Amino acid sequence: GLIEPDRNGAVIDIFTFSSSQLSAQARGRVAREGDVDLTASVLPQADAAALEFGEGASLVSLSGPKASVRVSGNARQAAVHLEITADSVAGSDFDADGLTAVADFDQFSLDTRSGTGSVDVKIAAVGSSNDVAARAVAGGVALAGKIALGEDGSISSDRLQVRTGVAAVAIDDFAFDAAGGLAANLSGTIRNAVLSAQAPDFLGPDTTFEAKVSRDDSGAVAVNGFQASSEFAKASGDIALTSDGEISAAIKASVSKVAGADTAISGGLNLAANVSGKSSAPAFDVTLTGNELMV
Repeated sequence: GLIEPDRNGAVIDIFTFSSSQLSAQARGRVAREGDVDLTASVLPQADAAALEFGEGASLVSLSGPKASVRVSGNARQAAVHLEITADSVAGSDFDADGLTAVADFDQFSLDTRSGTGSVDVKIAAVGSSNDVAARAVAGGVALAGKIALGEDGSISSDRLQVRTGVAAVAIDDFAFDAAGGLAANLSGTIRNAVLSAQAPDFLGPDTTFEAKVSRDDSGAVAVNGFQASSEFAKASGDIALTSDGEISAAIKASVSKVAGADTAISGGLNLAANVSGKSSAPAFDVTLTGNELMV
């Protein structure tokens, strides 16, 4: 190979690496300026044991990982294709099979590590120890959309779409900065059977929702303009949680059909709730009123 210190680059005739679990190889030229042409790959060894990260309850195992990258064009506007797959990933309370993640950037600067492109992530099957979470990801998970990486380490997207067998979520105006700040507009639809087998009886088959979610650099989280609507229920509200654990929330909800819980009851319920104080021991002010309730 050849090192190019004046261009912060290198020409690799052939690079190989081998361990008991992985093998890797690369060849080509990569640099912060000039033409680039790099191909690299990582493959698991035959009959290799799963890779393990962490310990105890945080232990994660990774089986059958593969990765490939292709970089070509000019370093200031390079085409980059990255593909990562794995047979399975498992933790203490989840498991996922058939993972594929592809990132394509048609104008990526190797000098500033910034550019625009797209991501496409698919997980064939997901399991969870939490029953609601397990139902929410039934049928696998898919995420796709255009993204932009900034010179300052920021990540943004006009729209990312997430789909499972029972839910569809759009993440609009997504923005994440290097200091930890985040903002996004969420909207979507989810089947109410995710909550429980009885939920569709008094909510209806599906719920649509929208909200603006944000997190500032200090760690304060806010959910503004939350609205959810189904055939028999509506909810709206705003929630804020400061970095020191103070919570404030104002929520309104109504259910027009409570007969799903007891067929001897007709009519509906309206709820208004305010929450304040420390999130570890909040104070509640709740008003519950009936709407043409009959027993």
